[in-house]
Amino acid sequence: MLVEVRSLGERTYTLEVDPDATVLHCKHLLEPMVADGSDASRYTLVHLGNVLGTSRDRMTLAELGFADRDFFVLVISASERAASVAEAMLAAQQAAAAQQAEAAPLRLARMEGRMAPRLAHYSASVRKQVLAALGTLDPATLAQHADAVVARLDDSDSWSVRCQALATLGKLYPASLAQYGDAVVARLEDSEAWGRQAALVTLGKLHPATLAWHADAVVARLQDPRWTVRKTALETLGKLALATLAPHFNAVVARRGDAVDSVREKARQLSGCLRWYRCRLRLLCVERLTLYWYALPYRPGGPGHARDVQELDQMMRLCNQDQSTRAEKRRRRAEDGHAATQ
Repeated sequence: MLVEVRSLGERTYTLEVDPDATVLHCKHLLEPMVADGSDASRYTLVHLGNVLGTSRDRMTLAELGFADRDFFVLVISASERAASVAEAMLAAQQAAAAQQAEAAPLRLARMEGRMAPRLAHYSASVRKQVLAALGTLDPATLAQHADAVVARLDDSDSWSVRCQALATLGKLYPASLAQYGDAVVARLEDSEAWGRQAALVTLGKLHPATLAWHADAVVARLQDPRWTVRKTALETLGKLALATLAPHFNAVVARRGDAVDSVREKARQLSGCLRWYRCRLRLLCVERLTLYWYALPYRPGGPGHARDVQELDQMMRLCNQDQSTRAEKRRRRAEDGHAATQ
């Protein structure tokens, strides 16, 4: 197999070794390639963010889990031993951090094929860890496993698994999450308050137009016996457009008398926005009525319209008279001029 080794000086070396080759053997193969007078004892290799110290020199590449597209980062320490240790540790840590960031997508890609089947593992903790790992994928890749995640919403053994499944679904793009809106709404009836709260949080990540389809189900949670669920329901309703939320004004106002201070405060904020919205609607209605009553006399057949028509006719007659008077004056001047010439 071919093993790529990258140095901190941005040089790349390629080794051809067997999977059973040890880390120390790879270091010895690098000696003639580096060609700076250093020996293998001063080399430190980093793999997937893990610094391979001298204690791992006897480990093989297979034992390290070295796979295709993996690579080593080479750190060469200074000649002086005191400075060597400090410099090597600092350089190795920097190289490990850089390699972790670069190797993360590759590591996730390798794990991706193994995670989905483990969602059916007998251990609830394993299922939860797999769901959390899936949540680290980018939304487009996660969408490919969304059906398997949705299946965990009905996990009967552990409420924490159901909550983690809801949290993972919340990492999807809103358009992808909308396809599973009904499945998320069904968890609003979860036997555990944490499950109902997690469902409300996930619904809050939908586009407001899509969330409007589930507004009634969210409003029903304002009567939940758990105060954290009631507060989360108010927060989710706050993401709706005011026009959509306005029909539920009374349900929101009723929470202003809640026994919990934080719920009352959230209800006051939301009801205040709704009151201002309703005031704006009334002002708009008054403005339109005012314009209507102002324009009413000028409708066809109205007194204002008749008066305007009469004034327009009078203006036209005056205009015609003025034009005829000018023509008569021109004719008379022409006749006078003709008589004078004779």
